[in-house]
Amino acid sequence: ASYQDLQSINQVVTGKPEALQALFHLRMAQTELMQYRFEDFAESIRRGISVIKKDTPAEITLWLDMYQCLIYQREGNIEKTGDCYTQTINQATLSGNVPAAVHALQELAYAQILAEQYEQSMDSLLRAQQLADTGNDPVLQAVVKQAYGAVYAYLDDYEKSVVYYQAALSTFRQLGLNSLVAETTYGLADAFRSWGKHDQARSLYRQFGELFRQYGKTRHQFLAFYGLAMSQAEAGDCKSSLETMDQAFTYPGLDDYLASLYRKQSLCLVEIGKLPEARVALQTSAKLADNLPGLQGSVWTLEHLQAEAVILAAEGDFRKAFALMSEFHQSYLRRYQQLASNRLAQMSITMENRNKDLVIERLQGQKLKASVELDRQRQKIELQTSLTLTGLIV
Repeated sequence: ASYQDLQSINQVVTGKPEALQALFHLRMAQTELMQYRFEDFAESIRRGISVIKKDTPAEITLWLDMYQCLIYQREGNIEKTGDCYTQTINQATLSGNVPAAVHALQELAYAQILAEQYEQSMDSLLRAQQLADTGNDPVLQAVVKQAYGAVYAYLDDYEKSVVYYQAALSTFRQLGLNSLVAETTYGLADAFRSWGKHDQARSLYRQFGELFRQYGKTRHQFLAFYGLAMSQAEAGDCKSSLETMDQAFTYPGLDDYLASLYRKQSLCLVEIGKLPEARVALQTSAKLADNLPGLQGSVWTLEHLQAEAVILAAEGDFRKAFALMSEFHQSYLRRYQQLASNRLAQMSITMENRNKDLVIERLQGQKLKASVELDRQRQKIELQTSLTLTGLIV
C-alpha cells in the first residue's frame, strides 16, 4: 500500500484491537522513514508504542522499540541511543529474532561511530556479521556490509568503504531489493565524493535521482540534487553547483542537509564575488543548525567556522578571519590526531584480523591451520603497528 493509502485508513484503525493499531503505526512509520518524513515517523512510533499491551506480538514491540532508538539518535541523545539499542539487541537475541538483532547491531555501530566510540562500533559490527554469517542469510550479510561501508567512510577509509558498499549493492541488485539498492547507491556516492572521485559520485547521485523521478517532487530528488551540487562545488565547479542548488531548493529538503547546502552555497557565492548573498546564505545555514542538536560540536560546526572566516577575509576583515581560521585548523587537527591515534590504528587492524580468523574457522575448520594463520597475522600486525607508529612520530 502507498503512503496515501495508509493515511486514508488511519481513522478506520482507531478503535480496533491494540495489536492491529500497533502494527498499523509500525507500517506507517516504516513508510515514513523510507520517505524521510522524520517528524511523521516519530509521531507514528509514539502512537504505536502508546497502544502496546502485554499481548502485543513481540516482534511488533521489538521493531517499535528499535525505531524509538533511532529517534533518540536523531535528537543527538547519545546515552539514550546506546542504552536503547543495547536493550533492543538483548530482547532480539533472547527471542531468537536474528534480523532484528542484526539491524539493531548495525544501527548501534553507526551511532557509536558518530559518538567517536570507534572500538565499540567495530565490535558491534563484528557481532552483527557473526549473526548474519551463522544464518547464511545473503540479505543480512549485505546489510552488514552496507554498515561497514558507512563506518569506514566516517573513518575516512574510503577505499574500504567503497569495497563494502559495492559488495552490498551487488547483492541487493541481484535480489531485486529496490529500496536497499537506492539507499546503498546514495551511500556509495557519498563515499566517492568524500574520496574526491567526483565523476563516480555524480554518476551515482544521478542514478539515485532517476530511481525516484516517477514519484515527482520528493525528498529523494532533493537528496540527489544535494549530493550532485556538493560534488560539483568540491570539484571546483561553483557555477554548475549554484545552478544545481537552485534546483535542490525547489524540492522538500531536510534541515541538516539544507544547513550544509546553504553553507556550501555561501562559499560558492564568495567565489563569484557576491558577498552580501554569501553572508545571507551562511546566516540561513546557522539558523537551521540552531534547531539541530546533533550538529552541535560536530565537524559541521568546524566547517561553519571555516566558511565564516572565508567570508570575513573576502570582506577585508583579515584579523577576525585569521583568528577563526586558526581556531578551525587547530580543532580539525585535534580531531584527526585522535582518528590517527595508535589505539584507532590497532583497533582497525585487530578488527580486520578478527574477520580473517572468522573466515578461516568457518571455511577451513582446521584448528592447526587457523593457529598458523593467526601467528602469521600477528607478526604482520606487529610490523604494521610499528610502521604506523613510525609514520606518526615522523
